[in-house]
Amino acid sequence: QNILSRSVEEYETHIKRIERSIESGQVSTILLTSLGELYHELVYLDLITDEEVKRFYLEKSIQVVLRALDFDPRNSAIRNQLLRLYLKAGETERADICLKELYEAGYPEDLLTPWEIELHYARRDWPRFCERLKEAKTKPLTEQKLDRLMNYWLPHSDECHASSGI
Repeated sequence: QNILSRSVEEYETHIKRIERSIESGQVSTILLTSLGELYHELVYLDLITDEEVKRFYLEKSIQVVLRALDFDPRNSAIRNQLLRLYLKAGETERADICLKELYEAGYPEDLLTPWEIELHYARRDWPRFCERLKEAKTKPLTEQKLDRLMNYWLPHSDECHASSGI
């Protein structure tokens, strides 16, 4: 408990420092995306246990990353960060829009495939989920990132067997 409390305090110290910089007019995409990442990490690392507070931090993260995107609308790395946040928040429609924009911008497919698979999983779109998993198996970079996921789903999943006709 003590280590957890210290970790949360450290994150909150960094968050307050960045928020003060932004409030003083030092707004930049780097500060905004860093702030968004700090908010997200509190949720992602389960440093916050209250569901309402998690949702609050996730929404704050989305807000500041959207603000960063306003400063640099063509920045695919920021859009990718937003995609991950939308997925974590369960906002699949917005995640889908981000994903399509990233594909259209030429963002590397190997980096997007895991997020696309996660989106299909969140939507319970088993045919697309399994299809994209099988396609990922043929791509070395993506396959490495998804190895455990593929080892679980492809041989053992009724959804993947049903969608492939096996």
